[in-house]
Amino acid sequence: MRCAIRKSPEDADTLYVEDPLLKLKHILILVFMVAASASFAERRISSGAQKKLSGLIYGGFSFTSHKSEGAGNVTGQTGLAFGFGVDYKIMSQISLGIDMLYTQKGYQLRTATSVTQYDLSYLEFPVYVKWAPFRELQFKVGPYLEIGRAHV
Repeated sequence: MRCAIRKSPEDADTLYVEDPLLKLKHILILVFMVAASASFAERRISSGAQKKLSGLIYGGFSFTSHKSEGAGNVTGQTGLAFGFGVDYKIMSQISLGIDMLYTQKGYQLRTATSVTQYDLSYLEFPVYVKWAPFRELQFKVGPYLEIGRAHV
């Protein structure tokens, strides 16, 4: 591993160390986020003889990534995400659905003089068309309405 010292673009007189372990940390966080989003639980509750109407219960985690231009050090937070939904099968592989999801997001901003915590919570209502060519592979497309509350 190599550690390079270079001048900061913000301050020509300041030197800082570019840490290669920081890049490894970002890669590991990205891998964890992909794995966690892939493990987002979905429990299907079906009704009817032909199983056209299904209820869904969701649960998992929400990860926040926020970038700030020169304002200070920003740290994202991990929150919960859960909810329920209904989808109606119109063809063997295509269904229409609507969900109600509660998602927690937030970040912390550190400057030289203060620390500010931003807590964001959302209710999301996605309406979608779902194509499921295989049981474990689903594609959803559609708009959503988001109602949020920010607390500083």
